Amino acid sequence: MICPSINKGLVSILTPCYNASLYISYLMESILKQDYPSIEMIVINDGSTDGTESLVNSFVERFKSRGYALRIIHQENAGQSSAINNGLKYVTGEFLVWPDSDDYFATSNAISMMVKAFENSNKNIGLVRVHEALIKRTNENDEIIGIYGQGLSGFEYSKKIFKECLLQENGFYYTPGGFMIKTEYLFNSTKSIFTDKLTGQNAQLLFPILYHYDCYTIPEIYYHVLVRPDSHSRSIAGNFNKCIQLFDAYEETNRQTIENIINISQDDLVYYESLNKSNYDLKRLAVSCQFNKLKNAKIYYRRLKESKFKIPSSILIRYIFLQLGILQLVRYVNKFKNKI
Repeated sequence: MICPSINKGLVSILTPCYNASLYISYLMESILKQDYPSIEMIVINDGSTDGTESLVNSFVERFKSRGYALRIIHQENAGQSSAINNGLKYVTGEFLVWPDSDDYFATSNAISMMVKAFENSNKNIGLVRVHEALIKRTNENDEIIGIYGQGLSGFEYSKKIFKECLLQENGFYYTPGGFMIKTEYLFNSTKSIFTDKLTGQNAQLLFPILYHYDCYTIPEIYYHVLVRPDSHSRSIAGNFNKCIQLFDAYEETNRQTIENIINISQDDLVYYESLNKSNYDLKRLAVSCQFNKLKNAKIYYRRLKESKFKIPSSILIRYIFLQLGILQLVRYVNKFKNKI
C-alpha cells in the first residue's frame, strides 16, 4: 500500500457506517468533547438508507467551529472492510483510530492519552490500546456490564501479542475504538486490504502492526462499547449454517491478511496460517456440538487431532457427550423442565 502524506500530530478517525442514524450521534458528540486539538474524522457511508448521511452532515459546522475536520464519503453497500479500504485513501493523520459507529469515547481525554502514550514510548510501539467498557443502554442510561482488557497493562512484545490477536486468547479483544496505531506503520506493514463483504476490518489493521511492532496498554477505561440486542452477531449465533459460513469467511480473511504482511518470514507464514486454520476448526467443532451436528463435529475433531492443536477440555467433553448422545438427552430434559 502507498503511504499517504502524513500530518504530524493529527489524529484520523475513520468510521464505516451502515444505517447508523440511531447511534452515531453518540460517537460524534464524544469526539467533539475531546481535549486533543488536532482531529480529522472520515465517515464512510456504506450505502445507508436511513438518513445517516444527513445526520453526519449536520455535524460538519460543529466540527469546523471546534477546529476539527469532518467529511463523509458515500459508497454502495459493500461491507466494513471495503469501507475501511476506501477510507484509508483519505487518511492524513500521523495516528489512526477506527471506532464503530454505535460506540463512543468514554472520556474527553481518551484521544490525548493514547497520543501521549505514543509520544512517551519507544519508536517500536505500533499500537496503543485502552480498556473498554461494555455498555447496556436502557431509557437513555448507560450501565457497565463488562470490561474488555481488565488485567492487561503496560508494555507487551509484538510477536506474543500477534499470536494472542490471531487466536483471540489471553484476554485479547477486537472491538476497534480503543486501539490507536501509527498510520505510517500500517502502510509499511501490509500489501493490501482484503475486501470480502462478510468480514470486517479489525484483524486486517491489527495483524500487520502486531507482527512487526510492539503494543502498549493503558489500563484505564477510555472507550464504551454498546451491546445491542439486534446486533448482526447475535442474529447469526442462532443459525448453524450462518456460523459456519462466517467462520469460513473469517478464516480466509485472516489467511489473506497474514499473506499480505510485508516481510513475513516463510516459517512464520506457514506456522500462523496453520494456527489460523486450526483455530477456526476449533470454533466449528464447538458450534457443531452446540447444534448437535455429530457428523460435522467428527470432521473438525479429526482435523484438530491431525494438526495436534490443543482442544480445551470443555469442548472435548461436549464432543464426547455428543458422541454418546448425552447432549441431546440433556437438551431434551431442559426443554421438558421449561414446560413444567
